[in-house]
Amino acid sequence: EYLERNLPKAFVEALEVAEDFELSVEDGRVHVRVVGSIYKDLCSEVRKVSRVCESFGCPLCSSTACALARASGKPVVMDGNEVSPDGNVMDVYYRVLEE
Repeated sequence: EYLERNLPKAFVEALEVAEDFELSVEDGRVHVRVVGSIYKDLCSEVRKVSRVCESFGCPLCSSTACALARASGKPVVMDGNEVSPDGNVMDVYYRVLEE
């Protein structure tokens, strides 16, 4: 709940790395939607030459996973991601693992 309230503010207002950031949690799965990320061009280029984004994600996806792990005290893994054709909207899914 803390991250649901505060992470969007951090990424949009404080860090200014996205135009919009939404986070929702359901059954141990976290869905993050990022609109207008400053990393969209980087992600697009990396996707062309490797599968790094599918495993580790861009800096924004990775830092979100770190924040989730820190807040939950549990391991977190990326469980998939989707990017709109224009690269402006990223949907990233994470799973919080039970130890």
